[in-house]
Amino acid sequence: MTHKVRASKPKDIFASSTNKGAIIREQLLHYTIALLSVALGLGVTLLLRPYLSATPSALFFAAVMVSAWYGGFAPGLLATVLSTSIVNYLFLQPLYPLYITHRDILVRLTVFMMTAGLIIWLNESRRTAQRKAEANLKSLRQSESRFGRLVESNIIGIIMADVNGSIIEANDAFLQMVNYTREDLRSGRIRLGEITPPQGIGVSERSIQELRIAGSCKPFEQEYIRKDGSLIPALLGFVKQEETIIGFVLDLSEDKPRYAIATR
Repeated sequence: MTHKVRASKPKDIFASSTNKGAIIREQLLHYTIALLSVALGLGVTLLLRPYLSATPSALFFAAVMVSAWYGGFAPGLLATVLSTSIVNYLFLQPLYPLYITHRDILVRLTVFMMTAGLIIWLNESRRTAQRKAEANLKSLRQSESRFGRLVESNIIGIIMADVNGSIIEANDAFLQMVNYTREDLRSGRIRLGEITPPQGIGVSERSIQELRIAGSCKPFEQEYIRKDGSLIPALLGFVKQEETIIGFVLDLSEDKPRYAIATR
């Protein structure tokens, strides 16, 4: 008798350091873009100084916006501090002040910083909303892929119901179990409350509550009502997968494969 030995994959001990290095490089890029944006705003403002004497801070607003848009809060804040210092030192009368003593200068700089802060806050809100949307889209695609694989299976029947108890999706295995057709499914004639006897609804709800609290529940026997009014005995148990509760049903009427019921 021979035994196959599976070679274990070597662990990549440099994986974490590589990830940290990539994060550091990305952060440095964000701050570099902030510095370059301010430098570009300064260069163009100096070049067009005769035409921008009334609004010397206009291009610095653009620098703050680019920095916050690309890098987020911290690079945007850096661009704001640098832009405020440059505008105060080079473009507001009297020129080259080391300290802010004039009331008009103080008001102008305060307005500039408040506007730049608003730009940073708006961009940070946009970035946060975008990250949440991307995470939700990724989760939705994973759920759709996982549900699609189950629906295409020949040995697992599965249904998904909405909060009102209407079954919105089911595969042929489950429909065969309860003796309904796909036309019945599309027309909305299959409802969980109608295929579950009254005494079974309370048991199922208690088991789902137990699952949400304890993370697991004991399997229990339950009957389902077929289209012709007959009852089919089943053994039902729930598990939780992310935000979906999946109930595995074993048909006890005869030796048949397992069926699954999923509710949102």
